[in-house]
Amino acid sequence: MKEPGIESHNPVNEKEQSFRMFNRIHKRYDFLNRFFSFRRDTAWRKRLRKYLNPGDGQCLLDLAAGTGDVTFSLLKHTPPGKISRAYGCDMAFNMLQTARYKSIRKKMDAHVTFCQGDA
Repeated sequence: MKEPGIESHNPVNEKEQSFRMFNRIHKRYDFLNRFFSFRRDTAWRKRLRKYLNPGDGQCLLDLAAGTGDVTFSLLKHTPPGKISRAYGCDMAFNMLQTARYKSIRKKMDAHVTFCQGDA
């Protein structure tokens, strides 16, 4: 029974809605991210790279990897040999498909694996 003035909260339903939304917008996600952030997403990745200081042969795990932009940025701008392998995990399969296609196009597919999951 719903009490007056109290809203019900269903985190499982909200997670499912989020999952569906990202699967729907996967082809437009990169454009939307740049547009709505006024291209600040590129600056955020650059700032993140500044704080990352991997040792030789480290593995990278990108949770909520989406279309892989953070993963690709870190791989591209980290000195050779510092990151031996990268893994990207996301709950939205379609976003991961986009990431996989991008990894092939960027010739990074030998260094990165994408998997579906929920952290």
